[in-house]
Amino acid sequence: MWTFFIALLTYLTSSAIIIALHIGGLITLKVAVIGHILVVTLILIVMISIVERSKRSLGSTVLKLKSTSVVVKVIFTCISIFFFLAEYKLIPPSINFLPWSAGLIMFALYLIWFSGRYIMDNGLVYDGTILRWEDIDSYEWKQGSSATTILFVRRKDKGILYKLRMRIHKEQKSTLDRILEQKICKQQN
Repeated sequence: MWTFFIALLTYLTSSAIIIALHIGGLITLKVAVIGHILVVTLILIVMISIVERSKRSLGSTVLKLKSTSVVVKVIFTCISIFFFLAEYKLIPPSINFLPWSAGLIMFALYLIWFSGRYIMDNGLVYDGTILRWEDIDSYEWKQGSSATTILFVRRKDKGILYKLRMRIHKEQKSTLDRILEQKICKQQN
């Protein structure tokens, strides 16, 4: 969570500097846009490496959860590209939001296509959210669709996003329930 706030603060600070340099006539518009793209790219690289390093710190994979279907991923990817191109056509290339929105789209696509959904030795990974077993207070199951159930996992710290909602395929529910019972109940005792 803090990673996203730090990334936003980094972007806003560097953006203010780039805009000030452009307004002051020290850099051209083209250099300002390239500067924004470089900053967003660096932020993306750092955020993705943090997510990947955190995943590795959880140990080996115990259970790979079924993910969003490829069709839904492709549709989301097409919609993302469409919105970015529409924004590009509506707002001429400038130092406004294009690099940042492109960065957000790339990070969202990374989460959907590559971050994955795993139960690990020392925690769980769900579309970029990483929780260690010792950070989980409790969990509960709710009825979902005909093919899925909903798992709510509550963090011990009651921060802004203290409840994680996970869509689990029904054929994986019993296996996952056994793992959660063992890992979370063991932590509470």
